[in-house]
Formats: sequence, C-alpha cells, structure tokens
Amino acid sequence: MKTRTSFAIAITVSALMLLSSFPHFGANAVSSQHSSNVVVNFNGGALPGNYAGIISDAGGQVIKAIPEIGVVDAKASTTSSDTFLSNLRGNNQVFEAGYDLVANLIMPTSITTDEDVSPTSIPPPPTTILGAPARDRYYIEANGNIPSNQWAIRRVGGFGTCPTCYGPAGGAWDTTIGSSSITVAIIDTGISPLHPDVGPKVIDSQASIFGTAPIFGPSDDGAPDDQQGHGTWTSSLAAGSLDSAGGLGAVVGVAPGVNLANLKTLVRTPTGGGSGEFAWTIAAIVYAANQGYKVISMSLGGYADLTNKGDHAIYVALVRATNYAFSHGSILFAAAGNDGLNLNNIRPFVELPGDLPNVISIVATTNPACVENLTPGAVCASGPDGLAFYSNYGTNINSLAAPGGSLPAGGAIGTTGFVRGACSPGKASNPNSKCFTLGNVYYVRATGTSGSTPIVAGVAALVLSANPNLSPSQVRAILEQSATNIGPKEFFGFGLVNAIAALQLAPNRGQGGSADMCSGQCHH
Repeated sequence: MKTRTSFAIAITVSALMLLSSFPHFGANAVSSQHSSNVVVNFNGGALPGNYAGIISDAGGQVIKAIPEIGVVDAKASTTSSDTFLSNLRGNNQVFEAGYDLVANLIMPTSITTDEDVSPTSIPPPPTTILGAPARDRYYIEANGNIPSNQWAIRRVGGFGTCPTCYGPAGGAWDTTIGSSSITVAIIDTGISPLHPDVGPKVIDSQASIFGTAPIFGPSDDGAPDDQQGHGTWTSSLAAGSLDSAGGLGAVVGVAPGVNLANLKTLVRTPTGGGSGEFAWTIAAIVYAANQGYKVISMSLGGYADLTNKGDHAIYVALVRATNYAFSHGSILFAAAGNDGLNLNNIRPFVELPGDLPNVISIVATTNPACVENLTPGAVCASGPDGLAFYSNYGTNINSLAAPGGSLPAGGAIGTTGFVRGACSPGKASNPNSKCFTLGNVYYVRATGTSGSTPIVAGVAALVLSANPNLSPSQVRAILEQSATNIGPKEFFGFGLVNAIAALQLAPNRGQGGSADMCSGQCHH
C-alpha cells in the first residue's frame, strides 16, 4: 500500500473556496470563506421569547429562526454588518454569533459524459421518455454479469438474485432492496424531477424554506430543481431505481427501494460549482429530522478555524443541529473532502460537517479491478482497495470508506474507476442549468468523496429497511462492526462499508420490525 507522504498533497476545491497560506502545510492551504449574514446561537439551545427584538435592537432582521436548537440566521438592516455582529455579542442572552460560513459542494475530481445514453437536449416530460428493456445493457450485460460501470455498488454488496437484481446469490438485495417507508434526505444542489431514475423516487422537495435564493443571478433560480448536476448524481448512488421501478435501468443505487427527500441548500455558481450558506444546511438538517427522515447524506463541506470566534459560532450551530437530528432518529453522513489532506494536521481548522461528533465522515476508495496508477499511459490492473489520491483522511474523524473512484492515466474509460451515476438534464426555463459544465446530459462518470457518501447512506437505508426500529447509534455500530478491514484506520476509519455483513447484524439489534424484503421479488 502506498504511503500518503510519498507525494505532494494536491488541493482541489470548488470555485468559491478561498485559499490562503497555512503553516502546517507550507505550500498547501485551507481557509474559511464567509458571507455577510450572521448566525446567532442563543443561550441554552433555545430561543428567548424576545429573540426578534434582540435582533432588531442590534440593528438587524431575522432571516430564519430555528427554534429547535436556539439558532437564528440574521442580517444587518439598520447598521453595518460589523456593528450588528458586535451588538449581538454584547447581549447576555447570546451565547455566540458569527458571520456565516460558505458551504461548497464537494466537486468531483474528474467528470466525463456518458455519451452513449445522454441526450443532447433537455428532454420532454418523463412519461414520454422511451423506457429501456428489462435487461438494459448499461445495467446488466447479455451474459447476466453486472457490468463494470456498476462496480461501486457491487463492491459494497449490492445486487442479488431477485428477478431484476441481476447479481450473485447472497447479495444484499436478497435480503432487501430497501423499504419505501425509509427516506434518504439528500442535502445538496437539488434533484432533477426530469430524471427517470431518481425523479419518481422524490417524495419531498424543498429549497426556499432553508433560506436559499438565486444569489448567483441567472445561474440558478433557487427552485428545488437541480440546476447543477451534483445532487442528482449523489441521489442516484443512494437510491437510483431498478429498471422494474420505472427508471431507465441505466444506473441503480445501493438501496433502490427507498425514497428520496430533495433538500436543496446549494445553488449553482457562474463557474458551474455549487455553494450556499451553512445556515441553510443547518436548517435542512433540523427539517429532515422533524420529517422523520432516518438517513441524511451531505456531499458538501467547508473549513472552519476554531480559534476564530465567528467560525466557532458556526461550528456550535452545526453541532446543535446534528445532535438534534441524531437524537431524533436520523443518522448523518458527510463527505470527508477531496483535498488530499490528513485532517489530523490542519488544526485549528476542521472540515465541516464531516468533523462533527454525530456525523460519520466518508473517505473514498478506488476500484480494486482498476487500481490507482498515476503513471502516464498506465493501464488498468487489479489490486487491493486503495485510498483515492484526492480523499481527505485522518484518525480524528469518525469515518467509514466507500468507493469514490479514481482514473488511472491512459486507462480505457469503460474499465477505469469512475463512479457512474445520473445527472440533471437541465431545466427548460434556465438555459444555464447544465450537468456540471458538460451540457444537458442524463448520465456521468465521476470521482470523489461526494459519490462515496451516498453509497454509505444507501447501505444505512438498507439496514433500516431490514429493521426500522434501530436507533442511529445502533445503525452506526452495525456499519462500523460489519465494515471490511482494508487497511490502516488513519486512511479507512472502521473500514469499507459492507451491506451484506451489515444486514446480517440488523435483525439482532433493536426491537425487530418488518421491511419490504426485495418487494416480494426474492427467490431462494
């Protein structure tokens, strides 16, 4: 196994992440980026009865109150932003306040169009899209084998022998493909309602209630629709439909039987990235918990300096939100990030929300059938699961590993380690709403911890489908205890998530419960 100190660490971040010199890394850098809005944490985790008056008297106005955790998102209105913040900090009912941090989607390190199945224009409504045959060649090969572009789902134990599961006996789907009573909340750039493999799975779409707005002009109109592509990609890896469920069958998620909640907190930027304020994500986390969504997936992040009073205020608000969700029945996952950093070494900075007590941070692994090889002209060769060169890692985060993929230089695109998923085909009313920067396409191959995160979320959804009475602590213990040991804890945390082994533990925890086991399709 290669050591992570044998090469220079490359930092790849989305377009709006500001970089500044950081002494622990020399030329490497992390930084926090702020908005002019202010996040206010009131004492005791609760809002005082006069909270709106406190905000007004300080020279501001309330944007959104989150009473469950005693947090308010606010902005200056009758004075300067700095004076407003100073006035709040001087109020004895305010625990901590600071300028909000910018959250960025964890941009894939490599993206390419899947030309064979991607239309070149925005499609008509899904009901008129030509469906694929039962055994779509992108879903299952003629000889019955799972195609190589489904390697990520297969690697964590997906597929099975139920009639449309097209996999070896003993796969996770022989126990359950997921229950429609379980919902995975995707906090991201939105989910495209036009995509047949994920659109029909969405039971809830929200954006403006979190504070999102079209802050980047024509790039994104602020509606829940995915106008960037990232959220559609991540959602498909968690719960993309089986072809029997009405999708094209061109991509399938780990838990194709569960539902999705589209909680949009990131909007498209002019450069094709996605950003938002952490207050929006905080509100979405609390909302998801209140709605009873048992799994929350966040392929987004940013860095906070805990020695900075303002950054610490955002950290506190996130801790409150994630603790609230965890205590109300939601298990949370977040991408570790694509900056190639040992997160032990970036103190006083922390990566948020992955580096929080009740959040499981997900690192990215490579395709063992096509191991990472950065030598120019190299071709695919089999080998062990490896830590992807771009993945953050460290012993100070509560982490699990899942396929994120890698691209060996010179490797054939069909056999490399890309993770294939759905993409937003765009929105007719917004010509700028491309799939990343590729155009109006349905499917992409990409790499990154953004893909790893919903894969683990999908495994958690399978576990909860098998036993819906499990608590978040129990699900977490099952995932950790059942994970496959593939190397040092520093790199892979508790190991590679293993859906088959996790489901074997699920009936032995909690108080039991029924699930939609293969939706009645299994045969043994």
